[in-house]
Amino acid sequence: MSLNGQAIKADASRHIVDIISSYVPLQKKGKVWMGMCPFHADTHTASFVVWDGDSQSPGWRCFGACATGGDIIDFIMRAEKLEFKEALQFLIERHHIRNDDRRVVLLPKPPREKAKPPPIAVQTAMLRWVNWASVNLFSDNDFAKLMLTILHAWGLRDETIRAFKLGCVTPMGKHKYGFRIPAEKWGLAKDARGVWLPVGITFPALARSGLPLYLKVRKYKHTGELDTPKYLFVGPHSKGAFGLHLHQPLQRLWYVESEANVPLAWQAVGGQVNVLSLGSAANTTIPDFVRAEIAQHKLTLVTLDNDEAGRRHIVTLCNGSGLPGYHNYEARIPEPHHDLRRFYQAEKENIVTWFNRELYHAQQDMRKESHVHN
Repeated sequence: MSLNGQAIKADASRHIVDIISSYVPLQKKGKVWMGMCPFHADTHTASFVVWDGDSQSPGWRCFGACATGGDIIDFIMRAEKLEFKEALQFLIERHHIRNDDRRVVLLPKPPREKAKPPPIAVQTAMLRWVNWASVNLFSDNDFAKLMLTILHAWGLRDETIRAFKLGCVTPMGKHKYGFRIPAEKWGLAKDARGVWLPVGITFPALARSGLPLYLKVRKYKHTGELDTPKYLFVGPHSKGAFGLHLHQPLQRLWYVESEANVPLAWQAVGGQVNVLSLGSAANTTIPDFVRAEIAQHKLTLVTLDNDEAGRRHIVTLCNGSGLPGYHNYEARIPEPHHDLRRFYQAEKENIVTWFNRELYHAQQDMRKESHVHN
């Protein structure tokens, strides 16, 4: 991984007090922060001073025996006995400092997507199957227990699973891979082809009304192994967004890749932001009826997977895709994590700290950008 020293220093400098406070307690004294110097036996007089940028450039200095100072990189090199590049890497891994400069983008007018939600008859019929699968997930069926164990291993709690009405389709007798639902039981015309409901975990995208906009299944074989293709739409393919039904009157939105990441993101920081997904990274436009539902958001944080598709589509999403509000900001998952779920599993205790830091960056840049355009 290439290291952008200038970007890392700029980001770490914004959090110099938080970072240095993890080494030595600091107290605010006027416009500076003071504490006992961590580099010599400073037991009587607080000779260590930290500037956070309010009065001058962020930095630190010992006015006692050390008689030295510097910036945040210098502090980490001295405290951890690291070389320059090692200190940069340390800040990225330990404090989730950014390795690049991600600016908020003032969006042009988004493209139009005039898709409509499914007919009420289809939504009502779909809801019956969503409720059936939701109850089935918590049944005594061995396969259902395995699917619930998988969701728990992702980090999801039962109350989160129920809040999103996640469910399970289990193998039944000779129907090891799923079963076909008659068209009329899905709200379709009787002469229409039936709907295939595969075995696996169900992810219903619910509108604010509670009615489904679409239903996806993460497919598993009857043996419990992940099947291919991994996700499958159930019934006629319809447009929508996952997570709408839990949206509150907030002005901040977190857009994440894939339905599976939405419950985790909501579970972690749902009280601060609304969470939304269109599914895969390739879905880069939002239908008009969905955009109307989320039009109150002024700031959108975008998190896609750390892969080629994510890197390719992040530009589209942050430049006039149809995401709401005026300001979009990339909140990139820290390396070496590939996606939000793996990040959550590996660093559950750190994800809120990381998100709050990204939110802080976004809000600061949004204020700067708004000032420029006013």
